[in-house]
Amino acid sequence: MGRLAAMFEHANQLSRARSAFADRYELRLYSAHGGPVRSPSGVQIWTDAPRMPDASMIHAMFVLGGEDPASDHDDSLVAWLHNAHQRARVVKGASGGGKLLARIRLHQKGPGTAPLTSGMLGSAPGANPGADASGDDEGIFSTALSIVAHDMGYEIAQEIVNSMMPGATRKMTGAAFGPREARASELIRAAAHHLRVNSANRISIADAAQAAAMSER
Repeated sequence: MGRLAAMFEHANQLSRARSAFADRYELRLYSAHGGPVRSPSGVQIWTDAPRMPDASMIHAMFVLGGEDPASDHDDSLVAWLHNAHQRARVVKGASGGGKLLARIRLHQKGPGTAPLTSGMLGSAPGANPGADASGDDEGIFSTALSIVAHDMGYEIAQEIVNSMMPGATRKMTGAAFGPREARASELIRAAAHHLRVNSANRISIADAAQAAAMSER
């Protein structure tokens, strides 16, 4: 959960650096009844109780936890999840969240074609925000990265990967962007490097194109 929050904050920082007037993403944490929730690392995380007006503002929802079957019988929580699910363009469950969604007959959704321009990203009603299994965590991170790539462009998303996960750059690039976009990103960087190296010399568009073609080969 911490890495998910850090990724969206990093995206906001990059957005502000490009003269944006407001943060693009607002992350809110929810649990069944609100209040402090202890993460596996022992850190107390404050959460809000789910309210129906909030559900109408959610653009993406990450459901973490929910292993306790008692969550299924909390009528207000289930109603909130259904309401939020109708409005959210992206819904992803992890660390039991996927099973909770299945038990209350809600399907997961991937990033769609419409941009999430001022997202409120709701995490886990009835969940432990820090309980990320490693495999689920990668899926959550990849989904979140896809949102940023869609909203802000592949180069921004690649910059986030380079900053937060330098050892997994190629793997995450392929997972979030797809092979064509990832390959295009590599060619753009190669051409940009060629331009930087030769900035003191006279170069032509043909030279840059040749550099990209050589990278392709």
